[in-house]
Amino acid sequence: MTLLPVIVLTHKADVTKCVFKPSKRGAFYSSVNNDLVLVTTVEDKTNKYTVRKYSKAKKTCELQNIIGMPSTQDLINYIDKNLILNCLVIRKDILRAEDIFGPNIGLLKGKTICTTQQHVEIMYHKK
Repeated sequence: MTLLPVIVLTHKADVTKCVFKPSKRGAFYSSVNNDLVLVTTVEDKTNKYTVRKYSKAKKTCELQNIIGMPSTQDLINYIDKNLILNCLVIRKDILRAEDIFGPNIGLLKGKTICTTQQHVEIMYHKK
């Protein structure tokens, strides 16, 4: 059985496409203006762990969302100090979840600061 190479296409807002091809080591890359862009997918990260460890990482993400999206360090502190009763999540699950899925997106969006701009004063000069 021969495997066909997987190609990932991304579409930009200006209707251009970027083609990502797998390298010999499995990472996807794209040549953009003679620069090299590497992509790591969740599937690549998932393959490093067993099914049980992956499912515990998913449950950790669910827990993080349920309790108000604390930062990873805060969640580790809650677990280490046993502040969440009957919690089956351990420190390694939290670190594994961040390795697989990255930082919690809801957490990042919630901490994005919108700054108000200075008002422009218009002065009219009479002649």
